[in-house]
Amino acid sequence: ASHRLLVVDRGGEAEGRRKGEAELLLRQLGRLYGRLAPAIEDRVLGARADQLLEWGERLVTSKSLEEVFLEVTA
Repeated sequence: ASHRLLVVDRGGEAEGRRKGEAELLLRQLGRLYGRLAPAIEDRVLGARADQLLEWGERLVTSKSLEEVFLEVTA
């Protein structure tokens, strides 16, 4: 029997998940608010995973596109 070493690329896996989350958020935003400005698409595609999750959660309760991306300062 031959044995193979499985090497897991955690960085690539995380990046793939982040891209998938960004694509899903863009689809949801487009469904709710129509065609998105290129600047919004770029912002979502370049966002960190934690920011994508925050925006995704806000999408559920937001009444406007602007509210989804509102910067909260503490």
